[in-house]
Amino acid sequence: MRQFLRISLVAIGIWCLGGLFGLWFQPTNHELSQEDLNEWNTMLTDFNASKIILNNLLVITIAFLGIVTGGITSILILLFNGTIAILSLKDFNILELSVPWDIKYRFAYMVFEIIALWISGAVGLLGIPHVTKLFKYSRFCFCNKEIVRIITAYFISVVLIFIAGLLEADLITMLTPPR
Repeated sequence: MRQFLRISLVAIGIWCLGGLFGLWFQPTNHELSQEDLNEWNTMLTDFNASKIILNNLLVITIAFLGIVTGGITSILILLFNGTIAILSLKDFNILELSVPWDIKYRFAYMVFEIIALWISGAVGLLGIPHVTKLFKYSRFCFCNKEIVRIITAYFISVVLIFIAGLLEADLITMLTPPR
């Protein structure tokens, strides 16, 4: 359990590193025009809860598969997602006080989504020590307790993704203008 907590902190750190990339590498004086926002809203109207949930399930599954790839997919997903999360927060000025409270409140889905990603990323990062053990010991395998923890962490991530997907779909319907 302690190993999973340490690796969880590493996963959070990798995600934050991706966020720093997003802060550093965004072009200066970058602002969204009304045309950009209209294009974004048009794209979002095609999204519903099932598409959002399936997309997010794919992302956490790829991060989770780091347990097989030696953590590589987990690191890439965490870095990329951290970058995208920070860029989207900067573009939509969610952190500013001028955004109405009900919209800020609706962005709670990000908390569920990010925590699910951190959990599945941490499980994927468990692949790093296990791959090294495979090279050291020819008969290494997971014990039952580890398998139960891994499956439990994945299902917790799936539940969080379902909650996030439903909240995000509700937010999209609230933000898109009526036709």
